[in-house]
Amino acid sequence: YACEWSVAAYQGAARHDHEAFLDEETGRVVLVGALAEAEAGFATALDPDDGWGPLGELGKNQPTPRTHAAVAMSGGVVVVVGGRSAPDASGASVTMADAWRYDPVADSWASFGLPDGVSSLGGGFISAQEGGWSLGGGDSGLVVSWRLSWSLDMAALTWLEPAPWSGLAPRTGGTVVVEPNGGATWLVGGSRMPGAFPLMDAHTWTSADQGWHSVSEALLPTTESWDVTRPGLVGASGVWNPVAQVVLLA
Repeated sequence: YACEWSVAAYQGAARHDHEAFLDEETGRVVLVGALAEAEAGFATALDPDDGWGPLGELGKNQPTPRTHAAVAMSGGVVVVVGGRSAPDASGASVTMADAWRYDPVADSWASFGLPDGVSSLGGGFISAQEGGWSLGGGDSGLVVSWRLSWSLDMAALTWLEPAPWSGLAPRTGGTVVVEPNGGATWLVGGSRMPGAFPLMDAHTWTSADQGWHSVSEALLPTTESWDVTRPGLVGASGVWNPVAQVVLLA
């Protein structure tokens, strides 16, 4: 198997700190979120036949630009929870207090609230696991990260009662990777609080006991232990490689 890079045409506006997904049903590549030029829209997609175009009508109801949001995509549906605004002149940013769902059938965005008791949320993570959408982690601009998870009722766009994490320390800014076909979910790194105490660990989700289990040792088979001298992993991008059957981090 060989792989090489080639240039792909991009008609969209410049953007950075975005999330990228492959819509397996349509073959589209979707860029979500980020800080971009105002006319760029919150999300854009590359259609194999029609080129680049926005998700949802420009100028209509859609999320404002943001980074560090919890973003996931499944079956063409995109869910965005919280995030942080663009920094002002002093470098300060605001933690967002909203959540959004993109409906691919209606080609439109709908807003809804955060879980009860969560005033704002940045650095969280959400995944479409077996049995539904699950939100966890993140912070509300404070020094302590959340150690709870919430399930999303997609039909009503409401959050169910929170559940405590099992086997996972509180964190913000972790990297989530989902195997599209098998549904396996991994969580890597993050930090215990915004900008401090980075983590260098990895866990996988087990639906049977609804808990997280450490796979850190499996990442370094040559040493059979976790290398604690390596820097923490915060804000990395992750993707599942279906050819080599491995998780790739960058």
